Amino acid sequence: MDEIYGIDPSGKVTPIMVRDAIIRCFKAAHREILEEMNRKNEFRSEGERDNFERIQVDLIVTSMFEDAGADF
Repeated sequence: MDEIYGIDPSGKVTPIMVRDAIIRCFKAAHREILEEMNRKNEFRSEGERDNFERIQVDLIVTSMFEDAGADF
């Protein structure tokens, strides 16, 4: 069976793996918005840009977990 956002459903799947897959899926679905945010900010390096993007996605997904009463 093919992997889905980094998860092999034929193997053991943990809640952490599912959480990380949700983050990867969210990031892929919102690629255009994230790219627009990147264009509007001046980053000194690609690493700084990647870190900014990771923080933005983590904040959004974390708040959705909290709104649902789930543990991130």
